[in-house]
Amino acid sequence: MTKIDSDWKVTSFVVTPYADKGYTISGTDVICEQLEMHIMILGGVAASKYARSVKKKVQQWEHDLNLVFDVIDLWKAVQRRWIYLEAIFRSDDIKSQLPEEAKKFGKTDANYVKIMETVYKNQNVLACCVRGDAADRLE
Repeated sequence: MTKIDSDWKVTSFVVTPYADKGYTISGTDVICEQLEMHIMILGGVAASKYARSVKKKVQQWEHDLNLVFDVIDLWKAVQRRWIYLEAIFRSDDIKSQLPEEAKKFGKTDANYVKIMETVYKNQNVLACCVRGDAADRLE
């Protein structure tokens, strides 16, 4: 349990600048491998009859790590869509042809940029996915 605690205190997203605005996360494969390994370890500990003293802590970690996994999946999907749409709606021609859609994307764009600025300031995975409201804001 101590190793899991210490690993997640230092596990951070790789945040890189995107074009002339905002940031993106990358390197999530390593984080997902760590997630899978720790979820398996916690499953083994939870199944042990000797784990009664740490049962609540194990359950909390399982919940938190599963949430991180879900948030990262959602984040990657939103980021892919944002990158795709940002390139389209950057064009003034498209904005004039699709004003309603451009307005909707403008709101989404502002929200996503704001989320990523928060992540840039604190790149710790647990802080972003569990202790923050990223899941709600990404949906």
